[in-house]
Amino acid sequence: MRPTYPERDTLRRTAFDVDYTVIRSAYPDFSLQKEFAFPFRLHRQDVTADSVLVLKPLEGQQVILRADPHLVRSGLLAGFLLGLEQLLKWRYHTYTVRQKITFPPESVVTWDDELAFWCYYTLITYAHDPELRSIYLRSLERSWEVQRMQQLPFFNFVYGAFTGNDCEVPQAVKHLREWSLDLVNHNYHNSHRSDLAPQRGYVPYGGGTRAISPRESESKWGSRSSLQYDGGENSHGVTPPIGWLEDYWMGRYYGFIEAPKTQDERLTRVPTRAEKPRGATPYGGPPRPVGQWEK
Repeated sequence: MRPTYPERDTLRRTAFDVDYTVIRSAYPDFSLQKEFAFPFRLHRQDVTADSVLVLKPLEGQQVILRADPHLVRSGLLAGFLLGLEQLLKWRYHTYTVRQKITFPPESVVTWDDELAFWCYYTLITYAHDPELRSIYLRSLERSWEVQRMQQLPFFNFVYGAFTGNDCEVPQAVKHLREWSLDLVNHNYHNSHRSDLAPQRGYVPYGGGTRAISPRESESKWGSRSSLQYDGGENSHGVTPPIGWLEDYWMGRYYGFIEAPKTQDERLTRVPTRAEKPRGATPYGGPPRPVGQWEK
């Protein structure tokens, strides 16, 4: 049974509109109640033999999503719209403002920081609704202020790319330069040092005291926290340079890092290490069966 909501989001009901005739003509079983609305207007266009639904924001911008005919026929788009309606009704988008937990200390984790910033990347790129964008940007501002003391390129570059504000590029580049070419996870110990007090201008909102350089710890990927003072794998593990490559090329893409000025190809290209391709032989069997959603 469909849940009911006694409290209605007046702002969202008055700010947007939906062409319900188009929805129901495409989905006869669509049970959307007219009291709800979402930040898209649906239009029907005959692109091929199959009718395709096109979603447009009401501000008159370009088409931002074109539903695949398979999605239209299978009803998956209708399910997406119902889910979107419910999330907006529950004001789920407002929870993003304080998504980064800073207290109590036992609840502070670092492994999901990178995941959160990937969400910002998608949300801010495709959200054209001014109300939603303002919420997401406010959340990004708060989350980066928590992460700023770690001076990690990934978080700095995401913040700078989507806000246009200063994102401490020199500190981020310094972090990349201090990566060791030896990616073996040797043991390291820094908790005994006397210089671990917070640096001037940084506040440890999420724990820790100051960032530790990759040269003084180990290569990392994922959320790659720089607040872990002791660690290592007794030289029994190797970390692939995914974190460095991701951060460096993000900096290059958004213009925070300039391309090398040298023309020496020995310094700008990686030479071929083997004449024959390494790894398993490419698959040469029968093709993949066609899925139900592709028919």
